[in-house]
Amino acid sequence: MRRRTIAAAAVLVLALAGVGAYAVVNGGGSGMLTVAWVSDTDRPNQVNHHPVAVAGSGEDATVLAPVSAVSGSGGHCRLVALDANGSQRWSEGIADHACAIHGIGDPTVLDLTGDGDVEVVVPTAENAVYGYDVESGDRAFVGNTTSFGYSKPVLLDDPRRVFAIDFDGRAYAWHPNGSVAWNVSVDPAIIADPVVMNDRIVVGMTDATIALHQNGTRAWSVPVGAEWLVQVDETHVVASNGARVTSIDTDTKTVDWTLDTAGRAVVHDVVDGDRDGTREVYVGSRGGRVLAVNATTGAVEWRTRLSETTDLTPAPIVGNFTASPGPEVAAVTHGGQVAILDAATGETVATYERDVAVWVHPTAADIDDDPLDELLVMYGDGRVVALDAPPAS
Repeated sequence: MRRRTIAAAAVLVLALAGVGAYAVVNGGGSGMLTVAWVSDTDRPNQVNHHPVAVAGSGEDATVLAPVSAVSGSGGHCRLVALDANGSQRWSEGIADHACAIHGIGDPTVLDLTGDGDVEVVVPTAENAVYGYDVESGDRAFVGNTTSFGYSKPVLLDDPRRVFAIDFDGRAYAWHPNGSVAWNVSVDPAIIADPVVMNDRIVVGMTDATIALHQNGTRAWSVPVGAEWLVQVDETHVVASNGARVTSIDTDTKTVDWTLDTAGRAVVHDVVDGDRDGTREVYVGSRGGRVLAVNATTGAVEWRTRLSETTDLTPAPIVGNFTASPGPEVAAVTHGGQVAILDAATGETVATYERDVAVWVHPTAADIDDDPLDELLVMYGDGRVVALDAPPAS
């Protein structure tokens, strides 16, 4: 890695870290989450912060864990494929000299060629995006970059291509054989996952949210910075940047509403959690806070505080974790707490705690023989914990 890239990576880790001490989970949960398994993927650090991806469902699911180490620690950076029971199926790593905390970035599962077989595509600190056959681990794709990758790649269609942005701010579209369809310069230090909507690729930058045509030319720009992006519907995205959450109308290229939270705000999922016909965006905010925000108006519908002492709160996600009607919200804190919340009220349904830091949102997926989602949490030590909610009362 070049010196400038290493410096950028250090700045990002500090930005993600700005944080406090470990905390005791807030009481009041009506049940405890059950540990289904803990993966044997530990690393000699506490700062793994790239989420897991899942291919397939039920007992045939594959959990794909990006497990990295701090540069010079002697640890190894590997993408590990776990069976639905947590046992390792295969792992593929990068060279130890390139291994660092962003050694393996955010993975995504896609069908490279449209043949029905899925691959997992992941950016790496080898200045390349790799694609692996989910079943065998065989490498099926290589896309070369100028720097390491952070945010997950996405699939473009008609024609089918892989799109990703490296940390130097160069955006690439590759054909399935790895040849470059186009590449353009956007903005350095992008960490937001891109969003594909209406034949545009929406990209969050430091001081703007932009859209690219699928040939790489710029379609539009709105002066709203976005560290995190989530699509609301066919014409709206919500961006979070610092303490601010903003709704952008992609048709009119204007801001619909802005919400200032108590601190660093992050978003990932939007769903009609209370089933009133209007979607909510669920926000993690500094100080262990989780907010349900009306995605149309920006009004806060409920607030829940998971901890009085933890600082960093990754983005909440939504899943169907219990047999109760409606979805639930899953939230984690930097202090290692996990909570399932009623999506309509914010009330705690179940909790779990492990005394290891969590830096990134969990993943919801059905990985067993029932139709409900399990919760997969990537802890800072590189272990994935699979959790089940208690039966509905």
